[in-house]
Amino acid sequence: MFVQRFLAGETKVALAQEFQLSSPILIKTWAGQYRSDGEEGLRPKPKAARKHLPGPRSPRRHCTKG
Repeated sequence: MFVQRFLAGETKVALAQEFQLSSPILIKTWAGQYRSDGEEGLRPKPKAARKHLPGPRSPRRHCTKG
């Protein structure tokens, strides 16, 4: 696991390149989650369902030739 490798002393830049991550900051973020919550902190969390709130619709504009 790359978080454990980071905590063991490997650089986040080298690990991000090896695992083709978009940013080394991800390693730092995940390491913090791992430190506070263990492996459970790295598991995906269910996303809350969005409520669809009815609202005013914008009027449709029709093109007219003038």
